[in-house]
Amino acid sequence: MDALWNPPEGDAPELARQAYRLMIRTLHRIDARLPDVLRAPGNASGERVMAEAIAALANPKVEPTLRLAALSELQARMRTVDKETPQRLFLLPPEQRSSVAATLGGDLADLARFDAALERYVLGRKWSRAADAAALAPQEGAGLVLALLVTRLGQASLSVAGGVLAALAAGARPLVAGRWAWLDIELYTTGRAQLRRIFLDPATLAAWQLAAVSARALERPPAGYKAGRKRAFWRQAASRCFRALCRHLDAAGQDTAIRELTRLCACEAQRLRVTTLPVLATYAEGQLSSSSLEIGTWCRIIGFEAPRQTEADAGGEELGLLAEAGNAATGAVRVRLDGIDQGAVRDWGEQLAEGDLEREGIASDLRRIMAEPRAGWNSRITQLAECLNAEGANHQAEELVVRWLGFLAGERQSKGRRLSDGTVRYYRGLAANRLLLVLPPSLS
Repeated sequence: MDALWNPPEGDAPELARQAYRLMIRTLHRIDARLPDVLRAPGNASGERVMAEAIAALANPKVEPTLRLAALSELQARMRTVDKETPQRLFLLPPEQRSSVAATLGGDLADLARFDAALERYVLGRKWSRAADAAALAPQEGAGLVLALLVTRLGQASLSVAGGVLAALAAGARPLVAGRWAWLDIELYTTGRAQLRRIFLDPATLAAWQLAAVSARALERPPAGYKAGRKRAFWRQAASRCFRALCRHLDAAGQDTAIRELTRLCACEAQRLRVTTLPVLATYAEGQLSSSSLEIGTWCRIIGFEAPRQTEADAGGEELGLLAEAGNAATGAVRVRLDGIDQGAVRDWGEQLAEGDLEREGIASDLRRIMAEPRAGWNSRITQLAECLNAEGANHQAEELVVRWLGFLAGERQSKGRRLSDGTVRYYRGLAANRLLLVLPPSLS
C-alpha cells in the first residue's frame, strides 16, 4: 500500500487506532471499484473515495463514534493528495449538529408529563419498609431508581444508567456524609474508563434502599462476557427495567408520554441545554468526565444551592436531611471526611470540589503549597516547576499547569493589583486538577 495509509505512530489514543483499522477495512472493501485508492491514492478522486467510503460504512451496526472518526481520518488523509476532496463535518451526526433539537417543545412537554406522572405514582402508592419484604418487583424497583436518576439528578446518559444498574445489582452501598450520599461508577464513553461520582438526593436514596432488597434477582451478564459486552448488557438491562416501570405506571392509570429510557435521557439533556449551560448538558450526557467527581457540577445541573450554615453555626444540629436518612438506611455506610487533609477546609463538599481528597501527585502538591501563606507560593511553585522540567518530556503537562497557577498567583504590576488568594485557590481546585486528568503527559 501507499505510505499515505501508514498506521498512526507514537502514543496515539485507542480511538484513533480503532478508527485507523476501520478505515483500512473500508478501503479494502471499495478497492474493487477504486483500484488506485490503496496503491496510488494521488491518482484517485478524493470526492469519489469519500462517497464510496460513506456508502460502505452506512451500516447501523457500526458504532457511530468510530464510524465518524474513521471518515474524518480518511478525509484528512485524502485532502493531502487531492485538494478537491470535500471538507465535510464528521464530528457529529447531522441530527446532533444543532445544540437544540428541532423537537425541543414537544420533548420538554413530554418530560413534564412524565415527571408529573412519576410523582403521582410515588405519592399515591403505599410503600412497605425495605427491611420487611421486597416492596417492588426487581425490574420495577430498578426502573424507579433510574427514572429518578434522570429526572431528579440530571444524569441524562444511558451509559451512566447502565453503570448504576450494575452497581445496584452487585449490592453496592451508597456512602453518606453530611448532606450528601453518593456512589462511584466506572464510565466508559471517552475511549478509556473514567470514574463518575453519582450523588443521590433523599428520594433517590430511599428508592435505592427499596430496590436493593430484590436487586440480586436481576438478570446478570454471562461469566464469559468481556468488559465491552458487559457494558452493553447493562445498558440494555436498564432500558428493560425502565419499560417495566412504565408498565406499572400504565397499570396505575398514569399517562407517561415517554416509554423509552433513551428518549427520557434525550429530553432531560434538552432541558439542561436550554435552562442551564450547554457544557452541563454535555456532562450530563456522559460525554465529559473531567469534572466527574466534583459536587459543584452536579449542584449546578439540578439547580441546588448549598446552605451556608455550618454545624457550628447551628449548634451542632445542622446535619441535613440526607444524613438523617443515612442513619435509617440499612445499606448506607456513614463515613467521616474531615481530617483527611488537616490544611484543608473542614466541609467535605468543599474538599471534594477543590480536589482536596487527592493524597498524592501534583494536585496534592499544589494544594499543600496553597494551604500555606501566600508569601511562599512563588518560590515553592517555581521550585516545583523546575523539578518537573528536569524530569523530562513526560511531565510537560504537569509543568504547564504548575506554571499557569504560578502566573495567576503572581503580581499584576500593570493593574496595580493581584488576584485574591481565594480566586487563585478556586482556579487550582476547579481547573488545575481537571487539566491534569485530560492533558497527555507529553505536549511535544
